[in-house]
Amino acid sequence: MLRGVELVAVQISGEIHYKVIINEVDVVPLVETELDRCYPERSKMCAEVAQLAERVRARVRRRTVIA
Repeated sequence: MLRGVELVAVQISGEIHYKVIINEVDVVPLVETELDRCYPERSKMCAEVAQLAERVRARVRRRTVIA
């Protein structure tokens, strides 16, 4: 957590898994929207990855219940 700091010409690279709040505004949805606009194929890839992850979770749940 950073409070009372001044950021000048900041560049952040990487994955955001939860929240980034700047001046009480969660900027993650804004960043996601801009990335989808700049890279239209990204949203399709994200949807495919989400579907694959759900299939994997379902398979793990089935194995856990059986075992």
